[in-house]
Amino acid sequence: MSTYTYHEILNQVQRLPPADQLRLLEDLAAIIRQQVTTELRLFFQAVDRGDCSVVSSIVTFLEGLVIPIRQGNTDLVRQYHNLLFKTKGLKTIFLDQQIAEEAARLRAFHKIRTPDSIQVATAITMEAAFFLTNDKRLPSLPNLKILMLDDLLKEGQEKES
Repeated sequence: MSTYTYHEILNQVQRLPPADQLRLLEDLAAIIRQQVTTELRLFFQAVDRGDCSVVSSIVTFLEGLVIPIRQGNTDLVRQYHNLLFKTKGLKTIFLDQQIAEEAARLRAFHKIRTPDSIQVATAITMEAAFFLTNDKRLPSLPNLKILMLDDLLKEGQEKES
């Protein structure tokens, strides 16, 4: 198997006609979606078995609904609702004064964007053991361990190899 650098691949892709670039992007997105879906399915199965419990901010619901609503995909809207409000072991937390004040502190001292500050403040307020994200822009915080989903996926792939 050959190894290529990012720039070598980028140069090859940029030479493709736009329709082929789009097809390649769709194929890559499907592969990534399948891998993430499999890993997340395993994660939620563990939650459902009671191996762990999860808290999520209402912001997760808000952000997750944008594309399905834009596309008129009512089935996916219902799936998000069921996931975040009916999954055993998962509790969706609404914004309250305590979370808002913690989010303001995070914005003031760590320059975190408002949606992210609400998410992180929810985790801190609910005394979560860690915060699972894929946002590499989030700073490390003294009172909350940040776990990157991509890193966990890579670890899982390495264990399978």
